[in-house]
Amino acid sequence: FSCIYRVNLRIYQEMQTGAKIDNYSVARTFQVKENVEVLQYMSWLARGWIVFTILSAFSYTIFDVFVAL
Repeated sequence: FSCIYRVNLRIYQEMQTGAKIDNYSVARTFQVKENVEVLQYMSWLARGWIVFTILSAFSYTIFDVFVAL
């Protein structure tokens, strides 16, 4: 995931420098921009998922160890 994100971000930043003859495509520019935006959104979703997974595992452990006695 992070490798694909870094590659797309680098390609997008190279495209931001300006159009080069025989190396510019509007469709490719929009596709790379969309890829970067989707991957950023997915990273935020993954962060939330990780946080809630850790919290639920911690809460279950606390319940299992202390309350179930």
